[in-house]
Amino acid sequence: MVSILCLTYNHKKFIKQAVNSFLMQKTDFDFEILIHDDASTDGTVDILKEYKAKYPEKVRIVLSKKNKYRQGERGLFFKYLIPLARGKFIATCEGDDYFTNKNKIQYQVDYMRENPGCTVCFHSTLFRYDSSEEGAYIHPDRSIVDIHSQKDLLTRNFMHTSSVLYRKINYNRLTKKNVFLADWYLHLYHALQGEIGFIDKTMSVYRKHENGVYWDANEDLESLLLKNQRDHYYMFASLLDLCEDNSEEEAILISNIGRILNLKQRKESWLEIAKKDEIIKQLQDELAKEKTKQKEESAEASGYQEGAPRKHSLIKTLRQIFLKH
Repeated sequence: MVSILCLTYNHKKFIKQAVNSFLMQKTDFDFEILIHDDASTDGTVDILKEYKAKYPEKVRIVLSKKNKYRQGERGLFFKYLIPLARGKFIATCEGDDYFTNKNKIQYQVDYMRENPGCTVCFHSTLFRYDSSEEGAYIHPDRSIVDIHSQKDLLTRNFMHTSSVLYRKINYNRLTKKNVFLADWYLHLYHALQGEIGFIDKTMSVYRKHENGVYWDANEDLESLLLKNQRDHYYMFASLLDLCEDNSEEEAILISNIGRILNLKQRKESWLEIAKKDEIIKQLQDELAKEKTKQKEESAEASGYQEGAPRKHSLIKTLRQIFLKH
């Protein structure tokens, strides 16, 4: 069985297209559709209840009484839907996106069956604006598709939420923290415990519209990252344990954390963040201390290489701070 997981919030305009694209899947196995609605106010819930009544054996819905995202909660896919998934494989899609190929899930399951070491496979996605067909493009770029290792995924997220199929694995190590870019976190959680596969077909659509969660990133990505700085840190820090036996992957995570903490910002906003988030200040201090220590030690004695921070004390400190907060 495959579990198709979907998150919705005020998607009345789009949700029928999404659910119908799930229902149209042609497979030689059963699949279920699990939908979490984050307290919609536009009639989305009424539509979901209609689908549940019409397809009681296929559709399950989870209704939130209060909007968890606005309360600062992140990672709704793995906090509220993955624990309910009964499938051996898990597909994901937001309620304003949709599948475009009726054989999408079958293709991906076939790939997983043929590649038992693969824990996540993905395909290309059409990115388009809801208001116009102009500016549409295929994601990811072909140059990225040709190289899709774990290290590349740690550097940039080249998988769209609607394109992935996960093999169900042990989820005991999933973080309980709020993580920014939770879809990227889930991709990495699976990829760091197996292999990444790619199917060279475009089989879903990511719809860009003004009410989308990441619409603001089109105008001011840095402000969006600053707003979610702590949760962005949590995403990378929570993956450190999965990389503990791979120094290259750990080095990339440390580099990512360093970039997050060194985002450009006005003095006033930095002071405000520092007061609210002790963790940010602590981590910045620890990174500065480590950098100073490295410079003071000779390259011959320490094996230090510029741009590749030693991991022993820094990673230990990062884990300690992460677990404390």
